[in-house]
Amino acid sequence: MLKDIDFTKSEQVGIGVVDEGTEGETSWTVYFINFGPDKVETVLVSSRGYGEIDGKKVETATLRWMLGDLEPETICKIEEMPEGVSRITNEFWVSYYIGNKIYDKKYVFVVDSLTVSYMTNIPVLNKKGILIK
Repeated sequence: MLKDIDFTKSEQVGIGVVDEGTEGETSWTVYFINFGPDKVETVLVSSRGYGEIDGKKVETATLRWMLGDLEPETICKIEEMPEGVSRITNEFWVSYYIGNKIYDKKYVFVVDSLTVSYMTNIPVLNKKGILIK
């Protein structure tokens, strides 16, 4: 039964987090990116944050986003992270279709991974940020 399920992985999409704040001020924005040659359809994203800040357990609300369909090599803004949320673990669960096949993947930005020192150039988005593909 479980052996009958096809767990094909797609490396065609990713989540990019970009600092779009003004000079001296950090403001993280999260993007869904379709890197591949295929249209992705019915994109759903669930996001949440959890961890500790100053010794206190913190958990954000779970947000759900319906992004719809994205053409090849396009981006879609998911959300802007409120101040302080970048200091905890941020998790994005993404589901989408390519043709009639469904894919899903969890992207986790661990504590302290959203820093300028980890930034690289993100293709398609053409900005510097942190990318998980």
